[in-house]
Amino acid sequence: MTVVQSLGDRPLFKLALVLPMAALALAGCKTTGSSSLLGGNSSAQNSQQAQTPNMRQAAQWGARWEKNQGDPALTVGYVQRLRALGSNDRALTVLQDSLKANPRSTIIQGEYGKQLAAAGKTDQASVVLQRAAAAPDASWQVHSTKGVVLDRLGRHADAQNAYRAALKKSPGQITAMNNLGLSQAQNGQLKDAEGTLRQAYATSAGRKHSRLRQNLALVVGLQGRFEEAKTIVKADLPPQQVEQNIAYLRQMLAQPDPWKKLSKLEKKKT
Repeated sequence: MTVVQSLGDRPLFKLALVLPMAALALAGCKTTGSSSLLGGNSSAQNSQQAQTPNMRQAAQWGARWEKNQGDPALTVGYVQRLRALGSNDRALTVLQDSLKANPRSTIIQGEYGKQLAAAGKTDQASVVLQRAAAAPDASWQVHSTKGVVLDRLGRHADAQNAYRAALKKSPGQITAMNNLGLSQAQNGQLKDAEGTLRQAYATSAGRKHSRLRQNLALVVGLQGRFEEAKTIVKADLPPQQVEQNIAYLRQMLAQPDPWKKLSKLEKKKT
């Protein structure tokens, strides 16, 4: 099942908690192109060409940010362009400097928390996002990202409260609903998880997201309804990979504590 990451080279059904972050998936993987038949690496060349305008934009935003490091809009714009270049360490530094210049900005705090979470700095991210989410003007993205971090820490009940806070800010938001459903699944609340994911998938926006469909198939399969899971996911995967995923699910459910295994799979994404 195609999700944010695989575990090694083996295809898996796997939880896909999503950070609501422009241009940056929770554990996004860069792929490298293979050499063309003519002997050149056309994918690498295309990638280098695509990076040129990104580098130019990052430089322009960086020059503007240097003049006003505490400005939230300039900070977010610059950081997004650094992420597009894969310059995540520089993005962290920029956010740290911006917070020094404007420590009360909820927007900058939220972006810093997201960047820490994406870098696997879970404990630090939790502290920052807790503070950001306490502000009255905290966005749904801040609450949802806080939930992802709490799920990583095994605090599923608290994580679910964070996702519900996100949904109060933005009712029907697909990312928050996806994350709520998967938090429920990690906590063994499979009926609740299925209901949440089906509710999200029933919307026009939800039906456009293959990841949401795959997560619904995962939750259905975890309840032993393997044929139904196959039907849900077959639109996204070749038949052989579907069968491999189902076989892995059967194997996992045969273990003494499948929920512990499920949580371990999620934590290995960081």
